[in-house]
Amino acid sequence: VDEEEAEIDSSSCWSHFHISSHAVKFLKRADSKYKSFFIRRMKQLAGGERSRILKKRLSGSKSTIWETYLEQKSGFRLLWTEQGERITIWFVCPHQRVSRCMRLIDSAMRRSY
Repeated sequence: VDEEEAEIDSSSCWSHFHISSHAVKFLKRADSKYKSFFIRRMKQLAGGERSRILKKRLSGSKSTIWETYLEQKSGFRLLWTEQGERITIWFVCPHQRVSRCMRLIDSAMRRSY
């Protein structure tokens, strides 16, 4: 993964990302396979790619929350919001925790506005 991180082009849109402490905690504990999945998805989002796997709107929340499949077989999802060009990665969570994490994001969004 360190080689992949070294390959990241500094001129890309990486400055538009904000990664929460929950997502950082996942990355610190994840094995190299999941770290590489995360980096691949971040590169795709930074490059402006949008498909159903990369950007699926979640229903049932007050805020507009998007879901990205980390990798189809693993069941992990990236939950994120978008404000202008800024993307906030809130959680990397298993599928069964998506509803709970959505409620936490809604709560945090209400407090910040």
